[in-house]
Amino acid sequence: MNISNQSNIIYYAVELNKPGVPGSLKSNTVNTETLYDEITKVISTDKAFAKEGETSTYTVVFKNEGNVNINDIYFTDSIPQGTTFVEKSVTINDQNISAYRPNIGYGVASLPPYDSAITSFQTTRD
Repeated sequence: MNISNQSNIIYYAVELNKPGVPGSLKSNTVNTETLYDEITKVISTDKAFAKEGETSTYTVVFKNEGNVNINDIYFTDSIPQGTTFVEKSVTINDQNISAYRPNIGYGVASLPPYDSAITSFQTTRD
């Protein structure tokens, strides 16, 4: 978003022994870009229903909707009740990060404006 500003000057010019003459003048316009941070997060799963022993994948998409960098995004998520976390199932942008666990939390990314990152993990229905 840009903020524009322009000033106006109203004056009277007076010469010796003459009546005043009104005048006006507009300045140049200056623009200031507004910096803002905004991040969205959408979580989804590959299954609406899961039977005992079945594996579900949870996917989270982070998107930087602002016009400044968003640094050090840290993600935590509870393991849904009635499920068990599948060890070594965490990915960030399709790279497996075997030591990470969502219930403990982990760093996902730093995002430049309008960029996104994806993390996922799996659980098995108890």
